[in-house]
Amino acid sequence: MICLIDCARPYIIGMAPTTCADCGVPTKGYARCFACNEKLKRARDSASAEGVSGRSPAPRRDGEYKFKSAGGGVKTATAIAGHFSRELSNRTITPQKINRVLESLGWIARSPYESGGWESTKAGLRIGASNHTAQSGVPYVKFEERVLREPALRRALSELSAPVQATPNQTQAQPTNDVVERRVESECRCACGRCSIIGKTQKYKTRDGHYVRSRGEALIDNFLYSTRVPHAYELEVHLAEGKVMTPDFCCLTAKGNVYIEFWGLEGQPDYDLSTEYKKKLYDEFDLDRIDVYPENLDDLDAYLSRKLAQYGVRTAY
Repeated sequence: MICLIDCARPYIIGMAPTTCADCGVPTKGYARCFACNEKLKRARDSASAEGVSGRSPAPRRDGEYKFKSAGGGVKTATAIAGHFSRELSNRTITPQKINRVLESLGWIARSPYESGGWESTKAGLRIGASNHTAQSGVPYVKFEERVLREPALRRALSELSAPVQATPNQTQAQPTNDVVERRVESECRCACGRCSIIGKTQKYKTRDGHYVRSRGEALIDNFLYSTRVPHAYELEVHLAEGKVMTPDFCCLTAKGNVYIEFWGLEGQPDYDLSTEYKKKLYDEFDLDRIDVYPENLDDLDAYLSRKLAQYGVRTAY
């Protein structure tokens, strides 16, 4: 007795066939060989697409689907390194450097497990990152191909590959402070927070050599330096839709980038407008933020220690 439900299955009753019903090739117990069964399925799908059968047509697997299913639509750190090493003609761009750049951008973070490896952050997931595990058990991250066009990544790698330029001659004409301030004021779009404090220079030097704009920022920077928290001051963050934001501090933690903002000029209309827009960007892109106000400066060490502990940062306070 032959099973009429699915011709790819063995016979239900009796001895299983040993040859294909169509071409006679040995089938190891199946009614048809693989080639004949695939041909039959294609014919059945074609008939369904033309309305001959009442069954819904099978999804079409076009070139784009095959490209993605074959792994061509996603990029590992090795593939990203290969792409930019060719584009920038820089053989020193390695997968290890790519991982460090991606980590500095806040798109990946080191895995908390002893196996090592990397995991995607919330910011990484927004630009198409996905978590995977190698056969050895080490986690790693893949990105969609559009990561190669991300302005933040391209800029970081371009700066990494740029040759060191000689110091300009002191005799060359330099723009005055008024010219620089007018240029900043004309170019600013309130995303960086500088437009509301035109004329305020970075006159406070911190222990690690940063020049910051206020005493509160100097205290925050000195705390991060003394507790050995990796950080950057006024690092541009490239967001989606071409938006750029400049937080006061960007801290590298076990859970990705965390941004610290010192709101020290509340009450001034221009500053409050810039602050409101900046906070909307944080909420829109779901970025982790620690707010510091002037009243927190008296107990800053304990305050920042409690806040950073939520992101896996241990300090001595």
